[in-house]
Amino acid sequence: RGGACCVIVEKSAKAAECIKQNLAFTHLSDRARLVVSDVSAALGSVLAAEPPFDLIFLDPPYNMNLEKAVLSSLASSALVAENTIIIVECSNDTDFSYVEDLGFDILRKKKYKTNTHLMLGKADEKKERGVSL
Repeated sequence: RGGACCVIVEKSAKAAECIKQNLAFTHLSDRARLVVSDVSAALGSVLAAEPPFDLIFLDPPYNMNLEKAVLSSLASSALVAENTIIIVECSNDTDFSYVEDLGFDILRKKKYKTNTHLMLGKADEKKERGVSL
């Protein structure tokens, strides 16, 4: 949707193959990099040399508390800049009471019938973003 490039991290080899086929079918392979890895390992090594991302989208399996570990890693990561927006897709009952302790502000929370999209940014940056969802 208008992004210049994208890095996709997927743990499942089967899902990664599907993503690879979809990228080829949509003629977007040249604008995407697929990393087949656990996200924690990717954050710790494979993505360490990447410049900060403008947008980070997390869609971990629901109700396994995986987003907390990833957000904890991102809190101190150079992959997150002042204006980076992090979107987390999660179940409606996922607890995010800890995000301020990690240095993030909740910019917006959109609850749907079956899930929630939570937009986060580094603390004290939300007023300058003009974020809408």
